[in-house]
Amino acid sequence: MSDTCPKCGAKLDAAIKQAADIRCPSCGAAAAPNGGADVKTVVVGDAARQSASAEGTSGSTRIIAPHSTDRVRVERPGSGLSALGLLVPDPEARYIRSGVVARGGQAAVYEARDVNIRRRVAMKVLPDSRTASEEDILRFIHEAQITGQLEHPSIVPVYDLGLAQDGNVYYTMKYIRGSSLKDIIKRIREGDSEAARLYPLSRLLTIFQKVCDAVAFAHSRRVIHCDLKPENIMVGEYGEVLVTDWGLARILPPRHLPGRGADTGQKAQPQHGRPAGRSQQPPAIETVETDRLPSGPEDEPAIMGTPGFMPPEQALGKTAALDERADVYALGAILYNILTLHLPVSGQDLDELIRKTVAGEIIPPSARAGGRFPHCPGGKLPESLAAVAMKALAPAPDDRYRMVKEMQRDIEAYQTGFAVSVEQAGVFRQFALFLRRNR
Repeated sequence: MSDTCPKCGAKLDAAIKQAADIRCPSCGAAAAPNGGADVKTVVVGDAARQSASAEGTSGSTRIIAPHSTDRVRVERPGSGLSALGLLVPDPEARYIRSGVVARGGQAAVYEARDVNIRRRVAMKVLPDSRTASEEDILRFIHEAQITGQLEHPSIVPVYDLGLAQDGNVYYTMKYIRGSSLKDIIKRIREGDSEAARLYPLSRLLTIFQKVCDAVAFAHSRRVIHCDLKPENIMVGEYGEVLVTDWGLARILPPRHLPGRGADTGQKAQPQHGRPAGRSQQPPAIETVETDRLPSGPEDEPAIMGTPGFMPPEQALGKTAALDERADVYALGAILYNILTLHLPVSGQDLDELIRKTVAGEIIPPSARAGGRFPHCPGGKLPESLAAVAMKALAPAPDDRYRMVKEMQRDIEAYQTGFAVSVEQAGVFRQFALFLRRNR
C-alpha cells in the first residue's frame, strides 16, 4: 500500500496503514476498503499505537485518523462509537497551540485550534505554574472565573478553564479578529488618513458607549475592572467591541438596597406576580478563594494598574477604597484619549506620573494635539465632551460621576444634539442646539 493518500498526497501514518480501512487525516478520503463490521475505539500513542496496529490487521476494523496524528479512531459501523470518536476526550490534545499573540504579566496568550469545535480560540497560559506562587495561581483562576461569569456581548467570553498535563493552568476564550482601541488611536495620531476616515469621532463614541455598557453590567454584578485602557478594548471587524483582561478585577461587597426585606427586617412583598422573598438580583460572582487575595487595608499590595488611566486612590495603593468610581475615572481617561489622541497625564517616570495623577495635573483637552483633531467634526474638539471627560477625571471620587450610566447619559445627550449636564449650558447655548437639531 502507498505511503501517501491517493487523493491529496498527504503522508499516511505507518501505524494506521495496516488497518483494513483508513481515512486520510488531511482530506478524509478513504484510502482502503472496509472489509468488516467489528468495532472498537482506541487512542494511539506510543505503546497503544502498536496495539491498534495489531488489532487492525484482521480486516474487521476501520481506523480513522483525525487532525492530530497522536490518536486514531477505530469504528464499528452502526454503533454510537462511530460518532463519539469524532470528539477528543483529552483536554491536552483538544487544543493545538500555534504562535504567541500577546504577553502580559506572567501569562502568555496563544492562538490555538479547538479540535472538537473546530474553531480558533485564544489560549491564556500561566507558564511554570508548578513553581508559581499560590497567589499568582489564585489570581489567574480568579481572572478566568470572573470573566467567565460576566456574560455580556461586550465582555470577552471564556470557554474553558483547566490544568494541562505539563501542570500549567490555562483558560480559553474567544479569539478576536480586529484591532485594539490603542492601535486605532495611535494610527490616527500618527496621521493615518484612512484610520481617521474609518474611525471618526462618531464611531469612536459608539465604541466607547459599548465599553460603558460592559463596565456598567460588571458593576451591576459588583465587579470593578481596575485596569480599563484602550489596550484592553478590542474592536472587531464587524462592529464587535470586547473588554478584555480582567486580571485586576475586584469583587465589591454586596450592595444593601433600601427597602429590601433582608436589610430592613420587614417582610418582602410580592411584585408583578412573583412569590414574596424571591431575589430579583443576579447571583453573586463566585471565584476560588478570593478572600485569600490581598484586599484589606492592612495588606495593601503594590501599586497595580496602568499609570495615566488609574485614579489617584489606586495610584496610592489604596485598593480597599476602590469602588465603581475608579472605573469611571478610567473611562474618563479613555474618553480623553479618544478626543485628544493623547493620555491625560504624562511624565518622565513612574513617580512623576503618580504625582501628577494624585494632584490632578491634567492638561486641558483643548490644549492637546496643537489644536488639530482630524477625527473630530470640522477638526475641532467638542468642548461639551471635553467637559464630560474632565468630570470623570476629577481627583476626588465624590466629584466624579457616581455611576457609569450617568456618564453615558451625557455622551448620549451630545450624540443626539442636546446639552450635557456638566457644561451648564445657558439659554443661548440651548437655543443654538435646538436650531442645530431642527435644521
